[in-house]
Amino acid sequence: MAERLFFRILDLGAMGGCVILAVLVIRCFLRKAPKVYSYCLWSAAAFRLVCPVSLSSWLSLFNLSVFGPGESLNDSGLITRVPENAAARGTAEVVRGADNLTGTGSTAGDVFRVRGNLSLGQIGSAIWIAGIVLLLLYGGISYFRIQKKVSKAVLMRENIYECDEIASPFVMGLMSPNIYVPFRLPKDQMEVILLHEQYHIRRRDYLIKLFAFALLAVYWFHPLVWAAYYCMERDMEMSCDEWVIRQLGEDAKADYSMALLCFATGRRFSVPQPLSFGESQTKGRIKNILRFRRLGAWATAGLVCLCAVLLVICGTNGIGKKNYIQFRNLQPSVLEIMPGESSTFSYRLQKKIKSFALYTEVYHKGSLYQREVKVCGGVGAGGIPFRGTGTTGFWAEGSPEGGYSTAHLKLQFSSEDAGYELVSELPGNTCRGISLSVLEASKEADKAFRKVSFEPDQDLVLTAVNASEGMLHGYSCKDYMENPWAAGENDLAILYRIVFSEKDQEELMTSLAISRQANALFEARHPYLGDASANGKLLAVLSGNGYMPGAAYTMELETSERPYALRVVFKEPLSDDHELERTMMRASALLLALTDNLDEVQWQYPLKEAGEETLMTKYWEESSLPFLQEGSSIKEYGSSAKRVQELLDLFQEEDISVIGGAEGPVSIYLE
Repeated sequence: MAERLFFRILDLGAMGGCVILAVLVIRCFLRKAPKVYSYCLWSAAAFRLVCPVSLSSWLSLFNLSVFGPGESLNDSGLITRVPENAAARGTAEVVRGADNLTGTGSTAGDVFRVRGNLSLGQIGSAIWIAGIVLLLLYGGISYFRIQKKVSKAVLMRENIYECDEIASPFVMGLMSPNIYVPFRLPKDQMEVILLHEQYHIRRRDYLIKLFAFALLAVYWFHPLVWAAYYCMERDMEMSCDEWVIRQLGEDAKADYSMALLCFATGRRFSVPQPLSFGESQTKGRIKNILRFRRLGAWATAGLVCLCAVLLVICGTNGIGKKNYIQFRNLQPSVLEIMPGESSTFSYRLQKKIKSFALYTEVYHKGSLYQREVKVCGGVGAGGIPFRGTGTTGFWAEGSPEGGYSTAHLKLQFSSEDAGYELVSELPGNTCRGISLSVLEASKEADKAFRKVSFEPDQDLVLTAVNASEGMLHGYSCKDYMENPWAAGENDLAILYRIVFSEKDQEELMTSLAISRQANALFEARHPYLGDASANGKLLAVLSGNGYMPGAAYTMELETSERPYALRVVFKEPLSDDHELERTMMRASALLLALTDNLDEVQWQYPLKEAGEETLMTKYWEESSLPFLQEGSSIKEYGSSAKRVQELLDLFQEEDISVIGGAEGPVSIYLE
């Protein structure tokens, strides 16, 4: 709970920090304007730091391109962790300096363990809570020290008290705030002092300052929040000074400035102090008083309107680019063994969209075995219309042996005067059951017709075909987009992905040459085997793309001497078959390529033979990888995302044969 709240605070702090910077810049332009307007602008910063939601506006500060799509931080925090719904993927336990690399219960003289369910977020949240407690404790102690000083104050009249223990007047209290002044103040100073402090009470500044201090305690780690607190406090005092001058007239400026000089404490910044007449920034306040002039009605009205517009700019969310690609009336469906069904939707593309591409990904037991761009075309004249209706569906031809001999997918985009249609063959001979799902807004039927928006160059699973020789799991397109482990639940999963782009067709094809998997793997590359969090991130990416056996495991590292080794230890027996061997080979090759100083990968698991359990340990190093040509190094494939893609392509060449062209039936044979 604390970790989840901590990441929410980081998210709000990022948004609030942008607004604070904007207000600081705006204050420079409002330097000669009455400070009440600058004081009001800080409400937008406070709103951003407190409220996670807001209205959207085309005036919003967050429409600027520098902010991008504006995604929120998620609960995974600073390092990648295995998702909660994939518990079978194991914990990430790291052991350094293990002595017995092949034993069952290896001991170590210097052992460091990091469980997979621990993250830097938990450490950060603990430090964050400790900082809040310390700052609130300091504020509370300071408040009670002042309260002790005024405990013997003498009532002068109403809520005004005189006290010998204080050096300057101030307001103190929450429900019924009182004004405390030193004894024997001159009458001319008493008048301006009381007007100042009474206006603080009338405006509820004592509550605003308490709220601001509470925000400061929550965001104690945020330097911009400290700057905002300091500037807000200064604007509060100066706007109060200006109100007093408006009440007393221009002739009171000299007396008011003299009173400030008499009661100035000389402290530039005081965290928990109550509202005080001579609180701080005496020089700045006196200069502001001397140059203060009353504004005319038109100037005042203009500043009020400007302030309202600025509050909208800082306090609303941007509309972003989420209306670039819109789908409506999406039918939520997961159809099992029901060929002949189709779903329709309406769509709209903005004029900046230039091209699209439809490509397939074929997964066998969670591993990507084939990736093929079916078509890359233009948008507009001669291509997909910018707006209209779409249809996606499929039909299949039965096979005497069971299942389907051929399956066909139909994708159609059409408008009143134009249309685009694509018919594609599906590999049906390996299927014992087929299910189809289309992109959806929600799984619940009552939410079926909501609008869904996407960004340019965002891959969307438009159609998913699931097949299995055993029990069939009917995953939806949304499931596949949110949960990469879903592709491993069925023997075969065929995903039809579509992407709309602002690039032209040639640029889009070039970008599609490198798969999402290759980019994700290259981003997880790291130089040092001893980096536990980097190892965990790389293993999570491998698991998410089907390159790890689907069983619980721990990870052990040997970094005391060469060869540096990574050992994956499975707690439960694994089937010692060709598929497991191939999975281990792929994972080992990727680990060796993407970890600079890794020399060897070991896989350890119990194997039951003739009723007895035997501990198996398999070793993989560069020389044992069968697909490497003589003279080449596995490390070369980790140098760029393009080389990682070449390595993934080598896996496909080793494991899969495709018979038939793009227009004819496609059969998949796993070697």
